[in-house]
Amino acid sequence: MRTYNFNDKLDWNQFQKLVCEIIQHREKLPFQAFRAGKDKGMDGLWFCGADNIIL
Repeated sequence: MRTYNFNDKLDWNQFQKLVCEIIQHREKLPFQAFRAGKDKGMDGLWFCGADNIIL
């Protein structure tokens, strides 16, 4: 199994966007991405009626 060190390749913002894209692809759901908040992290949201997933 390959190991990757994303710290050398991506900054924090790029890494968060990549994670959101990977989860969207894996779950086959369109996540809405939000800009970094007070914790300096980017959030993602998917919702459909009473169901929701927050990244």
